[in-house]
Amino acid sequence: MKKNRKIQSNKLKLLRSKFGNKIFTAKEASKYKVSPQLLFYYVKKNQVKRLSHGVYAFKDSIGFDSHSLLKEKLASVPQAIVGLESALKIYGLTDEAPESIHLVVPLSNVPKRKLQDVQLHQMKDNLYKKHVNTIKDIPVSSLERTIVDLLRFGYSISFVLSVLEESRKRKIPFNIGKIKKMASSYRVKGKVSRLLEVL
Repeated sequence: MKKNRKIQSNKLKLLRSKFGNKIFTAKEASKYKVSPQLLFYYVKKNQVKRLSHGVYAFKDSIGFDSHSLLKEKLASVPQAIVGLESALKIYGLTDEAPESIHLVVPLSNVPKRKLQDVQLHQMKDNLYKKHVNTIKDIPVSSLERTIVDLLRFGYSISFVLSVLEESRKRKIPFNIGKIKKMASSYRVKGKVSRLLEVL
């Protein structure tokens, strides 16, 4: 039993040394002899965060500056979730810091006062809290939901396509089936169909 714990602890240290500040996949972890079962164990023990299917990160993997800034803005809008370009930044799919922090808020609870450097995106109450991950105490839309939101809030198909290509390049998997499934309820079925045609 003790031997097992030591192996688990050593493998966790190895993962942290390789991917401390980065998002990593189950496939990348397997190169260091960390099985999906062991990753599941780390998730259960709250040592690693599962972001989406086969995608993981350490809870403190968001850079300090952006993390503290997001926390500060969320303190003013506690009902919000981080989405769109700000979510892409958290997932490591853009190196550029967005001009504004993008927050998704429910239609029933939109802040009255304007917040500096914050862009609010309103969404129906029954949709806005679906498909959300928590990374280092920050609620952020899942990668699939972020793709759908980008289309919903008027980003071009070519921009979304470049995000998916970047995701493939950086080996951050996304689930096409989930994107298709969400398309109806988020009312972007046509856009998702066009996106998949060129993917």
